[in-house]
Amino acid sequence: MSSRSSRRRSPCTGPTERLAAPAHADEVLFVNGDRLTGTIIQAVGGKLTVKSDTVGEVTVDLSKVKTFSTAQPIQLHVGDKTVLSSPVSPGADGTVTVTLPGAAGPQVVAIKDVTKINPPPVKWTGAVTASGMITRGNSVTETLGISANAVRRAEQDRLTFGAGYQYGRQESPGTGDKEKRSTISSSSASTTTSSRGSCTATAASRSSATRSPISTSA
Repeated sequence: MSSRSSRRRSPCTGPTERLAAPAHADEVLFVNGDRLTGTIIQAVGGKLTVKSDTVGEVTVDLSKVKTFSTAQPIQLHVGDKTVLSSPVSPGADGTVTVTLPGAAGPQVVAIKDVTKINPPPVKWTGAVTASGMITRGNSVTETLGISANAVRRAEQDRLTFGAGYQYGRQESPGTGDKEKRSTISSSSASTTTSSRGSCTATAASRSSATRSPISTSA
């Protein structure tokens, strides 16, 4: 005598489960009701970039976002100076909530006040240029020069460094009756810091020049 048992599939299983959002993923809810899951990369200039496993990187207008949430802490720039680093939870229409360490409770942030999310780090850019010329033989010509500059651009200000050095020497003897010599060297350095509404600059330079008159021998 054998017994048979049957197992009924729960109505909660099936395609609905497979379409559920993956665990530990960021989610963006749009004003029109659409949802996008993935990882929030950044938001700059009113554009939100989300990386999804199914459609890749997607860039949308931040103004069309109703609310969003993140599984990991993100850097949220609010206004001109406020920076919040925390996981984000969904809020009411047009808002998100963040919970900061030591805070009494969640803080509500309006999405329209968010200026940046995970902005790229501040980078230094610059260049070094060198030049030189050496001539030997009946005449001696030496010209050496080097210059360098570096620029650091931040959200609120810009810092610029610059330096340069130039050296020159020229000796042009004639057929024995004329001789001309000249030596010129100069150096300079400058620093410029600019921010909203202010600008300061310092510069220093040094140069020297010697020149001998043309001499004629009898």
